[in-house]
Amino acid sequence: MSVYLFPNEGHGFNKPENSLAFFAVTEAFLGSCLGGRVEAIGDDFTNSSIEIVHGVDFIPGLKTHLSEN
Repeated sequence: MSVYLFPNEGHGFNKPENSLAFFAVTEAFLGSCLGGRVEAIGDDFTNSSIEIVHGVDFIPGLKTHLSEN
């Protein structure tokens, strides 16, 4: 299981940057589960407040992306 927090958000996303980060992580997770193609995370976390609490290893490419940035 992966746990992600957006500390400056409530029940929904107000910042588009946080929505994009959420969609990127969700796409990567679903791609790994369903075996589909996914787009690289790239700069989808730019200006986002995403905090990855647990589960970096469950999202393909996330650990590498975080170590590069």
